[in-house]
Parts: sequence; structure tokens; C-alpha cells
Amino acid sequence: IANNTVSFQKKAEKEYNPSFGFTNAKTGKKLTAIVCGAGNRGNTYGDYAISFPEELDIVGVAEPIPIRINRFSEKHNIKKPNQFSTWEHVFEKKKFADIIIIT
Repeated sequence: IANNTVSFQKKAEKEYNPSFGFTNAKTGKKLTAIVCGAGNRGNTYGDYAISFPEELDIVGVAEPIPIRINRFSEKHNIKKPNQFSTWEHVFEKKKFADIIIIT
């Protein structure tokens, strides 16, 4: 088992390309995203967007817990029309982001 783990880690390191983040590979422009879930994992992606604003811009959030959606929206300057209490509500609006990050 240990050999398989080491082999997998080496393969993952070889395939990881840190120069390719969330930037659209074809156009070179940053991607816009909606985050579904503003808990720990959602905030990890949110922190990435703050650290690399040239790659990722969080423009919407879906989160049922009011304090989480409020904090996340404030942190990312998400306007009220792009804040949703469920992921289903996101799809009631016309497309406004390049990707959806499901956390």
C-alpha cells in the first residue's frame, strides 16, 4: 500500500501545474464564480479568490444559514440579487457567472 501511495503522490505532483489556476486557459481572463455553500470549504475557495483576484472573482453565493451568507457576501462584495438561500434559486436567474463551485 505504501508504494501505491508514493506512486500516486509522485504522479499528482507531476501533473499539478500551478501556472494554471482558475484563469480561463483559452482567453487568459479571470473566471467569475458562484459558490454553493459558504462554510469551511466555500471559504477556502473564497480565500483563493481573494489571494488571486486576477484569476477568480466570486460573484454569487448560495447558503441557507443567514450568518454565513452575510459574512461571505460582505467579504466578497456580493450584491443582494446574487445571494441565494438554496442552490435551486441560483438557476432561477439568468446565467451571471462562468462556473459554479459546489462545496
